[in-house]
Amino acid sequence: MTARLVLPSMALEQGAGAALTGLLAALFTLAPMLLNLRFGRWADRVGTLRPAMVSAGLIAGASIPGLLRPGLAQLLLAAGLIGAGTMFAHAVATRAVAQSSPTEAARARNLGTMLLFYALFQFLGPIAGAVALEQGGARPALAVTCLPGALALLLLGRGRHVFRGPAGATRAMPRRRGDLVMLPDLRRWLVTGSMFGAVLTVYPFVVSVHAAMIGLSTTQASLVLGACSAGTIVARLCVAPVVRLVRLPLALAAALMLGALVYALLPAMTGLGLFLAGSAVLGLSLGMGVPIALSLLMGTTPEGRANETMGLSMTLTNFIQTLLPLLLGTTGEHLGVAGMVWAMAAGMAACAVLAARGR
Repeated sequence: MTARLVLPSMALEQGAGAALTGLLAALFTLAPMLLNLRFGRWADRVGTLRPAMVSAGLIAGASIPGLLRPGLAQLLLAAGLIGAGTMFAHAVATRAVAQSSPTEAARARNLGTMLLFYALFQFLGPIAGAVALEQGGARPALAVTCLPGALALLLLGRGRHVFRGPAGATRAMPRRRGDLVMLPDLRRWLVTGSMFGAVLTVYPFVVSVHAAMIGLSTTQASLVLGACSAGTIVARLCVAPVVRLVRLPLALAAALMLGALVYALLPAMTGLGLFLAGSAVLGLSLGMGVPIALSLLMGTTPEGRANETMGLSMTLTNFIQTLLPLLLGTTGEHLGVAGMVWAMAAGMAACAVLAARGR
């Protein structure tokens, strides 16, 4: 989330127009969209450790060209590398945590804990990146953005983690192209999970554009993202009691409807206070819905194909994420943020109905 706020802000400061900024935002998802399935199948064969190290290396290495020579071309390259690294890391981390969870409730709880740490980084990262950009310029901001990748490499090297090599990989079942989407329950959770992923990763771009339209600074925009992360943290602390009291599909449907309401009202949030409040409520929706969606998806995945399933889910997510920023970047002068967020609200509401019908 840090890169999705900081890199477009850096591009705008360097004179990029709306279309180029939209292209930069789309590059976060283009490489993962093309490679997620291949990456997932490779991870199913070799385990989760090597893919996790490759993912962290992509994020850490994304800063090198921009640190050596800042420019728009370097920002575009960094967006592609960071996008690929973060998507791949999320896929293998989800697989590793799900594998170590004995029951569905434990899986939802453990994934919620994992995503809680994501939310902490998403709360601190945009603020740190925005302050680095405003106080130090492009190089410090890029270094702060890519620092988590370097830290992840160091932690993976210490050996105390749940990622495993080939010995920990499950032998994959024979597969045919497209056979996963033929499973009705899996298809249901692929669609709903992809909607959450699209909302989560498009939101920083929406914030940066809407903040510029209503006259907020980059630091104020980072506070809006921080409010979303704060709401996410609160929700993820509540995942464990919720999954004990409510059926997972109904909890997921409620989270989707709450998010749809916030997105529908976002164009009316023309002041910092309203924007902060709406962002916090959206964080509650995402914080509750994402771990439940992941748990339901993992629970219906065929044996030995968890990473491939995550790759397929993220490919669908990336397809949506690639189209939306390009659409907003090329038509923003005419439609603004409203058309995009209303479409997202309608999509979330439709997915809520789909989730409520699940088992």
